[in-house]
Amino acid sequence: MRNTVNKHNDGINFYATFNVKANTFGKVVLSIMILILMTVFIFVVSTITKNDIIEMLFPMILIFVLIVVFPIRYLLWNLFGKETLIVNTKTISFRYDYGILKTNLKIIYFDRLGTGFQIIREEKNLEIGKLIFYNYRINDNLPEVIHQTSVLLDNIDINEIDMEISNLFVNEFNERDSFIPYSEN
Repeated sequence: MRNTVNKHNDGINFYATFNVKANTFGKVVLSIMILILMTVFIFVVSTITKNDIIEMLFPMILIFVLIVVFPIRYLLWNLFGKETLIVNTKTISFRYDYGILKTNLKIIYFDRLGTGFQIIREEKNLEIGKLIFYNYRINDNLPEVIHQTSVLLDNIDINEIDMEISNLFVNEFNERDSFIPYSEN
């Protein structure tokens, strides 16, 4: 599995789209499991008598959601999953794309931004993990996690993203304080 990232920077915002590239074997196994669960669910529902339908309605809806909707959502994520991330010097925004549905863009404001890398596993001498965003609170400067990517990336991509985000803050500082970088060369 090698998830990909498309990124660009317009000087004010950093945009990244993380694409899920799941293993084909895993997608096939998950599809078979969903078919088995749906078959079992249909069989159980068909055995309910007319007298018990009202009593069993709520439990059947709950069971349907647990054994069918969540695994189907996970399958859609592995087939078409994308995470869109937008970072600027005031907010982090993100949305998830499942192919047939997209979540709303969620915007999180922060005071002081920090980033980190949570290693999940190693693959071919590359550390694979999640990019974590921290907000350092004004009151006590303690970090609190405000977002972490759901798509796993290698440490090379994470470092490039971290540098792009850092450049946003440097550029804003230079513009705000009318600082012109100077070099003797």
